[in-house]
Amino acid sequence: MPKYPDIEPYETGLLDTGDGNLVYWETCGNPDGVPALIVHGGPGSGCTVRSRRSFDPEKFRIIVFDQRNCGRSLPHASDPAADMSLNTTEHLLRDMEQLREHLSVNRWLLRGGSWGVTLSLAYAERHPERVSGMLLLSVTSTRRLEIEWLYRGVGRFFPEAWARFRDFPGLGDSYRLPTDGTPPISGLLQAYSRMMEQADVQVRSRAATEWMAWEDAVISQESNGSPGSYGDRPGDAKLAFVRICSYYFAHDGFLEDGVLIREAGKLAGIPGVLIHGRNDLGGGACTPWELARAWPRRRAHHHRGLRPHRQHHHDRPDARRRRPPLRADHEPRLAEQRPDVLVVACCPCALRHGRIARSSGQLAGFEGSARLSKGLVCEAGLVRRFGPGLRSLDRSGLQPCLARVGRSRRASQRLAGDPFACSHPRGISMALYMYQASYTAKSMAAQLTEPQDPVEAIRSTLEDLGAKIVVAGFPFGEYDVLVVYEAPDDMTAASVAMEVAAEGEVKSAKTTRLLSGQEWLESLRKRRVVKPRKAR
Repeated sequence: MPKYPDIEPYETGLLDTGDGNLVYWETCGNPDGVPALIVHGGPGSGCTVRSRRSFDPEKFRIIVFDQRNCGRSLPHASDPAADMSLNTTEHLLRDMEQLREHLSVNRWLLRGGSWGVTLSLAYAERHPERVSGMLLLSVTSTRRLEIEWLYRGVGRFFPEAWARFRDFPGLGDSYRLPTDGTPPISGLLQAYSRMMEQADVQVRSRAATEWMAWEDAVISQESNGSPGSYGDRPGDAKLAFVRICSYYFAHDGFLEDGVLIREAGKLAGIPGVLIHGRNDLGGGACTPWELARAWPRRRAHHHRGLRPHRQHHHDRPDARRRRPPLRADHEPRLAEQRPDVLVVACCPCALRHGRIARSSGQLAGFEGSARLSKGLVCEAGLVRRFGPGLRSLDRSGLQPCLARVGRSRRASQRLAGDPFACSHPRGISMALYMYQASYTAKSMAAQLTEPQDPVEAIRSTLEDLGAKIVVAGFPFGEYDVLVVYEAPDDMTAASVAMEVAAEGEVKSAKTTRLLSGQEWLESLRKRRVVKPRKAR
C-alpha cells in the first residue's frame, strides 16, 4: 500500500493538444516541491487517486495525467467515434513535453509502471535534459519478444485460459499451442483490435471481457495481486483499455523493435531505479537486466569491504589503493543472489546498498504493482545523484531516499568564515565527523616499503559511500591518521568505519560527531531559553 495519505489536487486541467484531443492532468502535493510525473501503464489504464500517494506530498510536486483517450482525457476510447489514428507513442511523447511546458517544469522525475516504463524510457531518450531521475516498476520495453510472451508464451502456465483467449476471434486453427513460435502473435492481437473498432457495442463488450479474462489469468498467481483487478473495471474503462491496448500491441507499441534498450546510451547521467518481480509472469527479469547493462554508468563499481563479492582484481596487494578504471561496458554486479530476490547494481555506490531487497515481502509495499511480490532491483545511479540513503526498499525505503531531493531545494545556510559549515552539493544537509585510526604493524611496514598517501585510499572509500573529506592529516601520538569528513547521517559514518576496518589495515579507530559553527550557535541559543535550576 502507498505510504502517504489521500490528498486532493490543488490544480487540474485539460491540455488541448491541437488535434481535437484533451489530455487530463492534475497537480498535487507541494507546489514548490520536486516535480514528479506519474506515467501510468496499460496502455489505456488511466491514473487513479492512488497515484497521488506515490510520493511525499510535502516534498514533491506530484503531476498526474491520463494518456490520450483513457481515464478523464477526451474523447474517450469507449466511444467508437474517437479517432485512434491520433493515438500513438509519438503523440504521447509530444503530449508529455507539451504538458511539461504548460506547467513550467524544467526537469521532472518520471515514475512509470509496466507500459509506463516503456513510455518513460522513450521520453527520457528523446528529452534526457528534461529528466532528473527515473523510478521504473515492472520493467517493460515493449519489444516483440515481450509482447509475444505476454499474449502467447505465458499460456504455458495457463493453457486453458490462453485457449479461450485464442478461440474467441476464431483463430484456433492458426494459433494452436502457446509453445508455437509462428505465426506472429500480432495477428491475434489485430483480430481483437478490429473487433474493438466495430460499432456493435455487444461485440466490443464481449471482446473486452475475453481480453480482460486473459489479463486476470496472467496475474492470478501473484501473491500481492487482487482477483479480477482487470475484469472488474467499469464498462467504459474496460472498453477503452482493451481498445487502446490491443491497438498498440498489434503495432508493436509504435516503436522500432528493441530501440529503447539499444539506445539506452542516451540515458547517460540520468539516475534511475528499476524494480521487477522474479515471479512476474507478465514479463521476465531479463528485460530490466538488459536495460541495466545498457544504462551507462559514470565508472565501473569498485566496492570495498564486502569480501564475498570481491573479484580477481581485488586479489592484488595494491588493488584496494587504486581507483577503478573507467569502462563503458561494465557488467552490472549482483549485490545479492536469492531464490526470490536479485539485486543488480549499476552505479558506483550501489553495491553498498546491497541491502535494498532483504526479503521478498519488503518489495510488496510498492503501490500499484502486484508483480513486486518477488523483486529484482536494478540501480543506475540514483544514490550517487540523489544522495545516499537508499538502504532498504521496504514500505518506506525508497520514498525517503527520493524525498532527499526535495530537501535539496532548501540548501543549508553557511556561516561566514566557518570552514566546517557543511552542505551537500545538491543542498542536502551534511554532518561533520572526525575519524581517527592507528595502523597495524604490518600495514605500517608495508607503507615503509612502498610509501603511499593513505588519505587517498580513505578518500576513495568515503566518496563511494557518499561522504566527502573536509581536511585530513597525520597526528603525533595515539593515532596515525585523522580525517574530518562530512556525511549525511550516522549510518553513513558507521559504514565508513566498517568499510575501513574491513580492509584489515587498522588496529584501532574512533569516530567522533562534530558540531559545525551553525550548530554550535543554535545550541547556545537553546541554552539561553532554558531556565537555570535553583540549588536545593
